[in-house]
Amino acid sequence: MNHDLSPEQLRTVVEAIQRGSKIEAIKHYREATGLGLAESKDAVEAMAASLPPIFGPPPIPHSAPSTTGLTPERRAAVIALMRQGKKIEAIKIYREATGLGLAESKDAVEALEDSGATYGNAPNFETRTPLPHWDPMAEKKKGCLGMIVVLVGVVVGVVMAW
Repeated sequence: MNHDLSPEQLRTVVEAIQRGSKIEAIKHYREATGLGLAESKDAVEAMAASLPPIFGPPPIPHSAPSTTGLTPERRAAVIALMRQGKKIEAIKIYREATGLGLAESKDAVEALEDSGATYGNAPNFETRTPLPHWDPMAEKKKGCLGMIVVLVGVVVGVVMAW
């Protein structure tokens, strides 16, 4: 479908397609082949559709949260505020540090919270529910008593077998 384009002409058309400049691509195609506008348009559209994804239009970049300006001190301040339950203040600090909008800052702070960074290496026991009425010594005593019952049962079984 290239209608005898030289490698240089083909590269020029493909580059125009990659930039999203369809009109420019059609213009270059017309100049190179001498075809009419409709035929050149159809040929360029077919060429764009047949290009592998790496040659198609450039992908729209996803805006990842910027951490520019988020110094270790400010990050620590955000984490400290989250530990204190002051999420709004943490978002405010994050927003001021990075220059992001409110929604993006909120998402970033919540992602920081979800990652466990607000708990540090040690668990935050203030937010954990304690086990109700658990006595480790009572558990130990139950284990010893059970062992004594098993031993008595074995001894009784041995005596009865004689």
